Amino acid sequence: MSQLQRRCGTMDLHEKLLRESAEYAKNRAEIEKFTADFKKSKLLLAADRGIIRIPVVVHVVYNTPVQNVPDEQINSQMVVLNQDFRSLNADIVNVPGVFQDRIADARVEFTLATVDPQGNPTNGIVRVPTNVTEFTIEADNVKFTVAGGSDAWPSDKYLNMWVCNLEGGLLGYAQFPGGPANTDGVVIDFQAFGTTGTAAPPFHLGRTATHEVGHWLNLFHIWGDDGEACTGSDLVDDTPNQAGPNFGCPTFPHITCSNGPNGDMFMNYMDYGDDHCIIMFSKGQADRMDACLQGPRSSFLIYEVRNADLSIEFTGTPAFIEAGKNFTVVQRVRNLGPDKAREVTLSFVLPENTQYVSSTPEGTMNGNLVTWTLGDLANGAMLDVSITLLPTNNQLTCLQASVSSIEADPDTGNNSIEQCLMAFQTERIRAARVIDSTTYSKQLRGIIKTDKTITSCQILEIKSETDHVSLPDAAGNVRAKVETEIVVGLPLSNGQRIKCKMESTHHVQLMAPPGTRISSDILSYSCSFEQLEEDKYKITVIFQQSVQSTQNTILDIPVIG
Repeated sequence: MSQLQRRCGTMDLHEKLLRESAEYAKNRAEIEKFTADFKKSKLLLAADRGIIRIPVVVHVVYNTPVQNVPDEQINSQMVVLNQDFRSLNADIVNVPGVFQDRIADARVEFTLATVDPQGNPTNGIVRVPTNVTEFTIEADNVKFTVAGGSDAWPSDKYLNMWVCNLEGGLLGYAQFPGGPANTDGVVIDFQAFGTTGTAAPPFHLGRTATHEVGHWLNLFHIWGDDGEACTGSDLVDDTPNQAGPNFGCPTFPHITCSNGPNGDMFMNYMDYGDDHCIIMFSKGQADRMDACLQGPRSSFLIYEVRNADLSIEFTGTPAFIEAGKNFTVVQRVRNLGPDKAREVTLSFVLPENTQYVSSTPEGTMNGNLVTWTLGDLANGAMLDVSITLLPTNNQLTCLQASVSSIEADPDTGNNSIEQCLMAFQTERIRAARVIDSTTYSKQLRGIIKTDKTITSCQILEIKSETDHVSLPDAAGNVRAKVETEIVVGLPLSNGQRIKCKMESTHHVQLMAPPGTRISSDILSYSCSFEQLEEDKYKITVIFQQSVQSTQNTILDIPVIG
């Protein structure tokens, strides 16, 4: 490459079109008015819209074999464009601290077209041999097959990108929106394209295409193309005024136009620095590009893609459930981003052995499916939906829920959840007339699911408490409650341990004179397990308990849960 300073021909083409086409001048005036109104009326939608993924067709027009850049080089350019326009480039950390808060994600991505204008499959690359040794801005012949170039694909559906040998050290040029459709797109010299193959330093990192696509999305040069007069403007508020282009890579701060102490934003893609030096778009530039995509290039909005990573979890789930007793589960829905999730729907499958009681907010029942239409959920937002159920028997109860929206979800693994709850069988024990005390055995059973093998069953803790819940009535009846709590440890084959809690409640009625007291003690206990299925185990705890009274009594002890 004969010239080692960046040279862009976009403004040359712009001025040529202004001279030759009154329609272009009219279109440009209308576009700038739309852009200004868009900004003033705060219609900036970038934060609310998804990613626009623009199909690209690369026309490789070559006069020599070396100019016929390979697919790998084209793919490397797509990678750079996607990193730069999403602020994902690794070198963005080199932006000076004073400008870090102005770095923008333009929310635009680029992909080689997969379908051509006739609806046929394509790799998005058109290769055209030519007799033209170098192409010029003035003729713009690279865009016409009859002139030795390659005809544009419909410019309202594709970004046309021509790669060829440009004259006189020109790195590239673009056509601003508002120009003729058959010449719309960007042109890049084959030695300034991509990061491999023919790409030559200092323009070998793919930033020429980033710069030119910025023009295609209606960005001006950062200094305003006024020479060095300090009177021009790129029509963006957060890029400092500067005196002309910066070449190479200046040392920060580079002060011009009295713009100290921070100086020029010479690391901006729309300056003229070497590829390793230009590394960011500003937020104001991203707003301007968004205005372009909402206005003159709005046909590309059909390629909008939203990504909202929805997740769901159960919270407040009881350790076990019992027939005839309501329990409540909270379904926690989160949007992990990066985009807003629209039209979020939550679905819950009602287990066969449960009845729906209520939910907050109220859901819609359809057979065994309960659904909630939750509306939109912003990036980072969380929403809780509770559901109350009534178990009809003491079988294993498995809860299933899922969440979805109209957005693409980059991680579908957290869109659904299943959790099985242990169910317990209770027995009724009735003691006859006793004096001083009675002793009985109690058996608790539970079901647990695990994908690891249970190796043993251990009682970690067991305790029993007695609580008087009423004073003696006129007939001398005293009601009390005996609560037994057992914590079971289940060691697994992978060295971990599951802990589960089993509870039993006895309501005790004593026919006793005033002042009667009762107490309870655990005399013995054991724990065992039985594998029912590959990942399903039955846990059994048997314990012997005594209940004592301080006076002669009749104890009626129904075990009710």
